Amino acid sequence: MRHIRSYLVAAALCIFIPSGCGSSDDSDSWLLVTRQEVCKETECSRASGDACSRCLDVCYDAMMSGTNLDCESSCHYSCKPRDCEGSPCVASDYEFTVEGPAHPAIKQTCLQLSASGVSDSGPGIIDECHLLAQVLDPSVIIPHWQCAMRDGCPEDGSYDYPPTGTVGNEYCNAVLGRGEKCEPAVKAYLNDIEVFFRTEAIDALKTCFGEPLSTQVNACTMAWISLLE
Repeated sequence: MRHIRSYLVAAALCIFIPSGCGSSDDSDSWLLVTRQEVCKETECSRASGDACSRCLDVCYDAMMSGTNLDCESSCHYSCKPRDCEGSPCVASDYEFTVEGPAHPAIKQTCLQLSASGVSDSGPGIIDECHLLAQVLDPSVIIPHWQCAMRDGCPEDGSYDYPPTGTVGNEYCNAVLGRGEKCEPAVKAYLNDIEVFFRTEAIDALKTCFGEPLSTQVNACTMAWISLLE
């Protein structure tokens, strides 16, 4: 069995046949995907961590040489938490948040896919289907999932896989333009899943490509992908 979100990229394993793909057109539907940069390490916290590591290393080496030491007590000062408020940030991460109503038909089909045994499910399946029902395009994902639950599909000709997108190419251009190597697997993955997402979700991903450093482009892109994991 496969995880339900793997059916976003099931088409990657097959030959793509171009087909028309509409976009979400529900008058009451809205979606807001926002990105924020979160500091995960400051100069102060990094220095404090380094000092703690050095102290513990010295202490453990001394213990290995036969010295009777309590490293927790000996390094208490070096390892105690510091008040690092206001310290400059030296390492950032990104987080995406999703707001907006869940499309009822997507959520229902998602739960049916799970109940059918086609995909794995778990305790979080309701929340997972709710998130997917917020960010996916119903006109594309519902026929895709319905095909997955139908015996003989798509071999019976009742369904054509949608074409790949180009957002993975844009990701690679952003990384290559900053002097780094593009990961082919990430490029292919993004191209494969683009067509299933609403425009607002893809636009949020594209904000990552304007970051000044390749490490930031990658960190931001991975944060967006982590919504699916």
